[in-house]
Amino acid sequence: MKSWVFFFGVFIISSLSHAKKSDIYEFNHWVHRSTPDLNIDIVHYAKSPDKSMIFVIDPKIGCDARLVYANQQLDNAALTSLDGERFSWKLSGVVYQEDQASKLNTDGYTRFELISFYKHHFNELEELLAPEGIISFSVEDPQQRFETQSIQHKAEGLSQALNHALDRCQGWM
Repeated sequence: MKSWVFFFGVFIISSLSHAKKSDIYEFNHWVHRSTPDLNIDIVHYAKSPDKSMIFVIDPKIGCDARLVYANQQLDNAALTSLDGERFSWKLSGVVYQEDQASKLNTDGYTRFELISFYKHHFNELEELLAPEGIISFSVEDPQQRFETQSIQHKAEGLSQALNHALDRCQGWM
């Protein structure tokens, strides 16, 4: 009986130590979510994670960050016909169009793929994206196949969250 209890205890401890979960860290207005199962780290706005700019920190791209915009309220099925199309977008007063236009991607979840940031610039992003403390973003379809998407996020905590995600991505934590 004691050997069975010992075996069962070792099994439970082993199972718990192998279980991977999402670790969540908050930095003012931003959240760093480490997802070991996907081997990526995500930084998103704390107050509206379902409609947010999302920084994806991925070891496959050297732990740099890809910026995407996702809104779970957008109808993925209705937008699949637009998959791969490019749309002009605006970030903190700068308009990106033509070869810098966002790409709509409906594979897995609907998102607008925007721009990448080198990890060496994470400390500067709050100031670069929000000199007044607010990051503003919008994307629209001139043919009005979806509603104009527009958000404003407070910048405070973004650089801390990105640097924390970078440390996790590089294995320093």
